[in-house]
Parts: sequence; structure tokens; C-alpha cells
Amino acid sequence: MVTIAFSSAKHFALRKAVAYFVREKRLLGKYCDYDQLGAPISKLMSGWRGQDDMKQVDHKMIVDAFAVQGGEKDYCVPFWQIVGGEESDTEFEGYSIHVTNGVRINVNKKKMRVYKIGCTKGDGDGVLPETIRDRENHPLKDGSRMREFTLSKDELWDGMKEELQEFLRGRNDDDKQNQKNKKAKLQKVAQAENAKRSRPGTAKSADTTKSGESGTSTSSKKKGKRRKRQQTELKEKIKEKKKELVELIEQLRKMKEDEAGDCPRVDATENRPQADEDAPQMAAKAQTLSYVLNGRAGKFTKDLRVVTLGDLEEGLLHLDEDKQNSRAEATRKKTNLKPVNYGATSCWVPAGAAVIGKKDLTKLNQKAEIVKKLDSFFSSNQSAFSPQALRILTMFGLSNMGGSDEGMEMLIAGVLKALCHDIGFKVDSTKLGKVVPSRRTIARQEKNLMVDCLLHAVQEMTKDQIKYLFLIVDHGKRNGIEHFVKLVRWGGLDEKGNRVIKQLCLDMDMSGHTAKSAADAIKHSLKKLEKAGLNLDLVTVIPSGVTGDAGGGAAVQHIFPLLIDCKVLGDAATIINCQMHGLNNCLSSALIAAFGDAGINHNNVVQAAYAYVKMMKKLKEDVGHDGLKDIHKCIMERMKTDKAWKDEAKWHNKKNFEETMTKWMAAIEEGDEEKLHVMLNENYKNVPDPVFSRWTSVIKTLKVFIKNWTSIYFLAVTVKQSTLKQKSSLLASYANSLIGHMNTRPSQEKYNILLDGDNTEQKEIPPTLYAQGQWILAIGASFFERHFGFMMHYDAKFGKDSYGHVARLYPERVYAMHRDLKKLAEGGWKEDPNFAAYRMTVAKFPEAADGFNDEIIDGGRAFFANAERVFFDNFKSQFTKHVASCVRIPNPPPKVAPNTARLLPYMIGGHPDLAREFASWLFAAEEHGEGVDACDDGGVYDGFQHQFGKKEIVLDHNEGDLPPIKIKTDECMEYLTSGVDPFEILKIPLIAENKTLLWRIATVSPDATAVDIFDDKTWTVGHDGSKDDFVTLLDEVHKRIAPHCTHGQGVENHVQAAGFVRKTNVGEERGSHRGTANSYISRRFNMITVLKLKAKKSTKEEKDKIQRPWGSTRITYFSDFVNKFSRTVEEAAKNMDEVKRNELYAFIGSEQSRQSTKDKKELVNKVKTGVKKKRNVTKSEFVGGVELTAEMDGGIYFSILTKKNGHEEHVDAEIVERKIESKLSKPLAEEAIGKKLELLKKEALLEKLEANRAAPGDKPPNCIIPRSAKMKSLFPKQRELRAERNAKK
Repeated sequence: MVTIAFSSAKHFALRKAVAYFVREKRLLGKYCDYDQLGAPISKLMSGWRGQDDMKQVDHKMIVDAFAVQGGEKDYCVPFWQIVGGEESDTEFEGYSIHVTNGVRINVNKKKMRVYKIGCTKGDGDGVLPETIRDRENHPLKDGSRMREFTLSKDELWDGMKEELQEFLRGRNDDDKQNQKNKKAKLQKVAQAENAKRSRPGTAKSADTTKSGESGTSTSSKKKGKRRKRQQTELKEKIKEKKKELVELIEQLRKMKEDEAGDCPRVDATENRPQADEDAPQMAAKAQTLSYVLNGRAGKFTKDLRVVTLGDLEEGLLHLDEDKQNSRAEATRKKTNLKPVNYGATSCWVPAGAAVIGKKDLTKLNQKAEIVKKLDSFFSSNQSAFSPQALRILTMFGLSNMGGSDEGMEMLIAGVLKALCHDIGFKVDSTKLGKVVPSRRTIARQEKNLMVDCLLHAVQEMTKDQIKYLFLIVDHGKRNGIEHFVKLVRWGGLDEKGNRVIKQLCLDMDMSGHTAKSAADAIKHSLKKLEKAGLNLDLVTVIPSGVTGDAGGGAAVQHIFPLLIDCKVLGDAATIINCQMHGLNNCLSSALIAAFGDAGINHNNVVQAAYAYVKMMKKLKEDVGHDGLKDIHKCIMERMKTDKAWKDEAKWHNKKNFEETMTKWMAAIEEGDEEKLHVMLNENYKNVPDPVFSRWTSVIKTLKVFIKNWTSIYFLAVTVKQSTLKQKSSLLASYANSLIGHMNTRPSQEKYNILLDGDNTEQKEIPPTLYAQGQWILAIGASFFERHFGFMMHYDAKFGKDSYGHVARLYPERVYAMHRDLKKLAEGGWKEDPNFAAYRMTVAKFPEAADGFNDEIIDGGRAFFANAERVFFDNFKSQFTKHVASCVRIPNPPPKVAPNTARLLPYMIGGHPDLAREFASWLFAAEEHGEGVDACDDGGVYDGFQHQFGKKEIVLDHNEGDLPPIKIKTDECMEYLTSGVDPFEILKIPLIAENKTLLWRIATVSPDATAVDIFDDKTWTVGHDGSKDDFVTLLDEVHKRIAPHCTHGQGVENHVQAAGFVRKTNVGEERGSHRGTANSYISRRFNMITVLKLKAKKSTKEEKDKIQRPWGSTRITYFSDFVNKFSRTVEEAAKNMDEVKRNELYAFIGSEQSRQSTKDKKELVNKVKTGVKKKRNVTKSEFVGGVELTAEMDGGIYFSILTKKNGHEEHVDAEIVERKIESKLSKPLAEEAIGKKLELLKKEALLEKLEANRAAPGDKPPNCIIPRSAKMKSLFPKQRELRAERNAKK
């Protein structure tokens, strides 16, 4: 408790100093005694005249009075509240303490927040006397505790120095006066004693007389003895007084102890004024004193009003034995102590020491340990990274698969050096070179990471309690290296317990292209899972399904029986050929049949679009994106203003020209920069090459090509006109080819469109290829795009990473595709609004004149009428072969178990009403019993008839805003079960093992809600009132059906990645290591992170923008992913014997794990057999004579065979000599020379092909070997012309 009070504003600096002393008592001893300073300063600051009238104020009250937090706030408190007085006290004269926090001021041209504190008259009027920056500490800044000033001693005493000096000087004068008074008093006492002794009649008097008489020496001796005697007496008196004082202190101590227990405690915080009044009557309480005496620490608890040296000595703490000696004691006494603050507490410590908290000390020790480890790390003579650290480096290195091992080395070294530089840790360059992992270590760690992936996957499989694995396989060739990618997928649970589909890439090892080699390769790859510990006692793994391409020797339908024979697949396994390939083949085959294939010498809209894409890419490569935009803008401006271009545009494609210009003018008038930007960019931005084998690429390209037909046409014209002098350039050839394709239209001379009376204006005849493009786009909009997109969707029941895993819905979807296709083929397209534009275009083609009704070569109405029929016939045929066959095969191929190749049983996981009809069909068949002969004359099953329920349902296929697909249950089931033997279906384990629940579904009343295994509210109630538990059936759908993918897009992506991971020419083994790790880690991380980032967005637009994580977000999430992955791997490693792990590591790197080793040995042995065989000479070993070039008179260049050179008769003679004039469309004399040369070029190419000097698809040669004498006579002329040309160069 400190006695202080505030009054007038002039003593603010003094008040600040007092507050500082209250907080820092250690400074009191440096300036003056606390008791000496406390009362005088308080008296000096007080408004009372006497100290007895002062109020007692504690530290907390000071803090509370000045507590201000937050932004800019004012706090004003009257003095009487601060000092615990009353409002009626007149001594305060209306003064208040005023605090303002958060005031913004300009300091050195920067805005800073400050606080102001001072004394004001009234409630805040007046000028605040002082300004201090917010960030500087001051005792009254916050409300929780008082903080020390950072002011220097001189700054602290400014403003009050003179007052304190005057006070202290006066205090010192008082002390000196007291000393004088005390000395004068002692002298008076001595004089009084002397006076007694000098009275007459006393011995002393006589002696004195004698001494006086005896002279000066005797008197001096007497005075010395007297002084000595007086001092001795004074010492005795002091001893007596001292004894009395000690006794008094002891009595006070005992009184304090007696009164301490009886005195009630008063809480000063509840009623401050009352507490202040009662405080003087309160008995002192025991307090704890911690101190340092002569270098030793002491502590005791007692009443501190009276403390003796004995108390201090008695409270000294025990010393260790080695410190209990004179030398140590001398050292302690010599040690200088300094005051140190620790939080709100201050203490004395040796001058060379510091005070630190335990937590801080622990942190420092931990940091010191880190520095030690860092020093030890760089002291190693080889790579010092732990296995865990190497795993982290390798996982982060997956993002650098295209970089070399040397680049990875330098990257690691650079990071280490830069980090050490910034933290101030000096690293020797030689040591740095030694600790960085070598290229061999990097390669070895990639193999270790593959092992970790296998262990991680097996750990998850074990937790998921899998019983079924599904395979997806595909061959590929990237960067000149063969790959055979093998994926396995299974149904499991994610971190939140949701049902999801998981996958693992087993490897990308090579294999032969035979079915047997592929089947053996799959078997070798599955052994890796066994070596990784998958064959546990509680887990029985049955690979149960396979998805793959249907083409090539290792096609899925070829390897499927072999996989069953070698026990890789179970007898009840299922097969799906890639349905994306299947549906794409339907479209490409139908288009090729109707319009022709793409490529050189083909003229159709797909080839035209290909020429357009190539021209745009080449032009963009030459002039850049902005240059293309500028060219396009100039073209649009001229189309708007130039009459010649307008006339040509109207003749070429009037409807498209008008649509284009309408949009362009509307965008200009509206000032819509966004529309203009789209129009100027969409015809050359992100347009893929239209290739039939690339899914949806044809339709994507045609959407841009047909929409921007006119502007693309004039762009080609512009390019052609700008390259007239460079006709042989690649860009010019693309432009010429494109214009030729786009100008294709019905031959006008064969149609009645020449004139309308005297009107010389031609009728509008749209380009033929434009109508082809409209037909393809209409097919895409009405059928293909929606059904093709369905197969790329995810199953909403099994997470967003289940793309393509829609097998449970596929049977019903196949029926929907069949129904839609049938409707279009039977004439429904004529009413379909998607075909409206096509119908309008074809209607503008003129009717054929007499004699041309049966001809279709001109590309008119007859052409398209025939094309429509051919297209649908081929599409339906391919649909039955590639799509419908995977659901319903009345006649299974050889070596395939009955019905195992069908997905029909997957219907139990589809639409609830269809699942009920399917179960009812099987239930009725079992009740009916199996017939003797169930097949009709065609070998199709026809032995059981069943009446299906009639109901219109909506298929829930997760298609967003697309119109719902409505089907009738009876029509759907009749199509799917037509020709299917239900008794064979009943033998399939998926059905046989779940009959109880399936019959519960089947026997639900048709009027009642069908059982939905995904909705427990629909689960049926038995006769005993118990509810059926369909979780078992749900698990079957999740683990036995859903993992079977309907397409091979996932494995196609891995084939593309195979080229990426082997970009640095790594071998087959290391490529597989990278491929597995990249698939299991990078792909999984991207998928998980994208879903997390999308979940944070609220709108669809924001979510659609997120395709992958970038920058710091990617690093943050990947770091967390690495931590989780490592924990799982470590857990799996603990459960696996080290010997078995080493065996797995050795097996992965061995030749026995790769089918390619066996294939290579077989090939070597096969070639060796040729050594022992008898020599067999064939004609193909003799290629004929030496090749003569045209320069060597071995041929005539086509470039010199022109009318200008007068060589048309030579061309005619050569055609006659070869007897090929019948191949011309006109008589030889009437045919143009260009057509004749084209015919000869084809003949020249055939000759080269026959001589094995050209390959199919090669371009025609630039010369021909002459056969006629007339053509041979041109050799001298050719030499002259070539010499003239060379001379010009």
C-alpha cells in the first residue's frame, strides 16, 4: 500500500515519476529511502495540509482509473474517485484526470496513434499537457498490469528535477542539523558531568586545584582521562538503549503475531472509501520476503513491519556442500548484483546473468538442439537425409518429373545454401556437396516411394476390408516407349466415413501385344500387392472386373478369358469394353460411312475443319495472339463496308454472313466489349484438332467452324492473297485447301438454277460441307453429347472422384440411348428442333433435273437423303456391337462363362423401380422353374415370359440442368431382358448370395414405394415388425458394382502420363516407379484439394474456376498431405516385417516382376531359330536396279508439264501409252490438263508403292518415269529448263 494523492496539473511529471517508483521499487534505493521519499512527495502532491488527512490508494486502483483499451477513446475520472475521497471534498477544486487513447497524429509524415494523459479542470476542458506514442510503454497504458517506462533517468526526472533536488537538499540540511543538534546535546551532557565534578569540597575539586597548581601538563592528562571516562560511560548507555530497543522490537513482534489472527480482512476493491477508513485499524498480516544477502538467497514469511538481521540470516536458504567454503563465500560477497524484471516481478541477479522463464529456456534448448543437428548434418561425408526426409523430397519432386536428376541435385543444394545464408549458418561448399543426395540416391528413393505407395494402398485396402478388385488396362506408346498401364480400383471409405471409389496404378511395365502376354503381365503386376501384404487371413481378394479397349491383339475381350483361365479373375468376373470408345466409334463409323474419312484427298467437313485448325495454329505461331485479333478485326470491318466482299459472302453462304454481321453490328452499337472480344477470339482459341479417334474433338471444333464460317472463309482468302508469291508455303497450302473445301457445293450446271427469266442473279445454294457440319452438330445436340457426357459423370452416391463409375446405372442408360437413337432413325430428326438449321439449309439445295434423280455425287438433296440413311444404319449397327453388347449378349463369345460378360445384374443398384422389376423377374423365374428347351430357332432364349409393371419414371443420372430423361419401366425391361436367360442370371454369385434381400425388394407391392437401398426410409418392414437391413446389399453395390468403370479414360490419362514420367529417358523399371507414385500421390492430392477449395466457394461460377491448386495454396495443402501420407506409411511399415519389405523392394526391381523380360527372351529365342533354318531366297530380296532421279534423266518433273511450255501433247501421249484414259471423267481431248496431271501423279505413286519405295499415305512424287517416246523426248528440254532455273537462283 502506497500513500499518494493527486491534485493540481502542474505536478503531472512528478505523478508520473511516483507511478514509476510504485512499479519499480528497485530504483528507490538509488535515489533515496522509500519511506523518506514516499511521504514528502505525497505531501507535496496532496491537496491536504496535513498527512493525517490523506487517503490510501493501492496500485490496482491507479490502473483501473486509467484503464482504456481499443481505438480512440476518452476516459475522464474525478480526483476524489482516484484517491478514495468524497465528491463533497473541497480540496480537489473540480480537477479530473483525463486520458485519450488512439489519437492519430502526423509524425515524420506518417500517421501514428498516440495517447494523451493529463489533468484537466472540469470534465475534460483544457489542454492536455503531454503526448506520448502508443507503442511506447507507460505505467498506465493498459488495464491488466502496469508497464515500465523506457525513459532514461534524465528523461524521467525532467520537469521535477529541481523540486526533488530542493526537497532532497532540504532533507540533507535537516540531517546535518540533526547531527549538529545531537553532537551539541552530547557536549552539554559532558559539560554537566564536568560541572558536578568541579564543585568545591569534592575530591575532584581538590585534584583540580592541585592540577591547576601543578601546571599545564597535569591539567591535560586529567582532561584526557575524563574524556575517556565519558566515552566509556556513553558506550554503556548506548548498549542499554540498544538492549531496550531490541526488547521493544520483540514485544512488537509478539503483539503482531497475537493480533494477526483476530483482525478481519477488508477487501479494498469492494468498498474503497470504507476500506481506506478502516485500514489504519487493521492488524498487519504476514508477508513473504524474498531477498539476497551477501550473495545468498533467502526467504521467510512474517510481519515485515519489523525485520532484524537475525531474521534475514535465519531465512537464508541451504547451500550445496561444494558451495559451503570460504572461497565460495568470498566470491559471493564480491559478486555485484543487478535488478532484473521478469514480467511483473523484479529480482536481483549476478551482473553476468539473466532471468529467463522455463518455457523460454525449453525453447532455447530446443533451438540449440536444432543448431546442433544442423551442424551435425553438414559434418557428414555422405547424404545425411533421413529416410523420412528423403521421402518428403521425393514426394515434392513428383512435380519435377520432366526435370533431370542433375537438376534435382542442384535444386536441393540451392535450397540448402540459400536457407543457411539467411539464417546466418556458414556452410562449407565441400560439405554441401557431400550431404546432397546423389542421382543414384534420387533414383533409389523413387523406388522406395513406389513401395510406400503399395504399403499405403494395402493399408487402406485392409481398413476397407475389400473382397473385390477391379482392373482397368490399356496399351500405349509415348516417347517411343511401349507401356501397358494397369490400374486397380476398389470401394472404400474416406476420412469422414463416406463411401468412395479408390484407385492404385500397379505399374506401367511393358508387355507384348498378344492376349497371352497381356494376361501374364497383369498377373505379374498383381503379385506386387501380394508381396505388399494383401493376402492377409481376414482378406480374400477376388479381382472381379476388367475394363479396357476393344481393339488390338491385347483387346479386353481377348485377354478376359485368359485372365479367368489363369485364375487372375474369378469365374463370375465381369467385363466392360471402354464405352467412351464404344459410343465414339458409333459416331465416327457413321460419319465416315456417310461423308468419308478425314485426311489428304478427302473432301468433307471434318477435313475442312482440320485444314482450318492447322491454318489458324500456323498463323498464330507466326503473328501471335494479338496479331490474329487485329487481322480478324480488319476482316470484319471490310465485310461490313466492301461491296465486293458482301456480294461474295452472300453468294458463298448468305445466311451465315447475315447472322455474323448482325451480331457484329449489335456488339458495336451496344459498345459491348465483351461480345466483341469473344467474336474476335473464339475462332482460334482453344480449338482442338478434329480427329475421329479423339473423343468429342470433332463436335467441339465444328461448333466454332460452322458458327464462324463466313469470317473463317475470308480469313483464308486474306491469307491466300497475302502469300501469292509463296504458293508453296505451308500457310498458303492450308489456306488454298480450306477455300477449296468451303466452296464445295452442288454442280450448278446440272441443276435448273441458271436463270429466273431476265434476272441474272444466281439462286442461293449453301456449301455442301456447311450442311454436313450442321448435321453433325444436330446429332451431337440431340443425342451424342448428352449420352457421352453421362459416362464422364461421377456417381453422386460415391463421391466426386467416381468419374465413369456409373455401372450401376448403365443398363437403364443403354435402354435410354437405344430408345433415343431408334426415334431419330425412324424419322424423329425431322421434327427435332436441333435439326431445324440443317433442314433449312438442305431445303435450299435445288431439285435434281431430269436424269439426275438417282445421282448423289453432286452433294445436293439426293446426296443428303442417302447420307441420312447410311448414317443411322451404321450408327445402330455399331451401337449394338460396342455399347448394347456389354449389357445384353444373347449369344456370348466362346470361352466366356454364361452371362458373366453382362452388366444386367448391376440393375439392383440402379433406379428403385427398375431394381424391383428386375428382382421380380428373377423371383418369378425361380418360382416358375427352369424349362427344358429355352431357346428359339435362332438360338435366342425365349423360354420364360414375364409381365413387367407399367410405370413412367425419371432417371436420376446427375446431369444438372439438362431436361429429365423419362422412360417406361415395361419397355425398358423388355428391351434389356430380351433373349436373356434368367436362370443363368440366378446362378451369378451377386444374385445368388443376396436372394433374401432381393426377394424382399421383389415382393413389395407395385402400388407401394419401391425399396431404395440408398434411402433407409424406404426399407420394408417384415411380418414381425422388424425393418429389413439393406446395408449388406448397399455394401455389395458399393464394393462389387460401383468400382467397375464404364470407360478407360482414367487409364488413358495414365498412358499420357507415362510419356511424361519417362520424358528424361528413364528405363521401364524407373518409369513404373514414377508412374505409380505420380498416380497415387499427385492425382489423389489434386482431387482432394480441389474438392476442399471448391467447398469454400459459394457460387457455381467460383467453383468452376478452380481446376487445381496453385502457388502457396498448393504447397500448404501438399505439405499436410505429405504428413498424413507419411503417418499411414509408417503405420503400415510397423505392421510389416522388415524382411518382407525388403523382399517387396527386391521383387519390384527384379526382372521376374516384369513380363517384358519374358517377352524379350522369347523373341531372342525366336530370332535364334533363324540361324538353324535352311536359306530361303525370295523375290523381295531383290529390289531392282539403281534409282535414277529426275535430274539423272530418271523421270520428268510434273512442274514442267504445262500448257505454257507446250507439253500437253506429251501428257496425252503418256496417258495413252499407260492405257488409263478411261479413268478420266471426260474425253482426253476435252479434259483439263490439271486433271490429267492428277491422274499421272496417282500412277506415279502406285509405281513407287509397287517398288516398295513408298508407304501408304505418302504424298505423290514430284516426277514420273516416262513410258511413252513422246514423254522421253522431253529429257533434253527438261535439262535446259532446270539449268535456266538454277541460273536465276
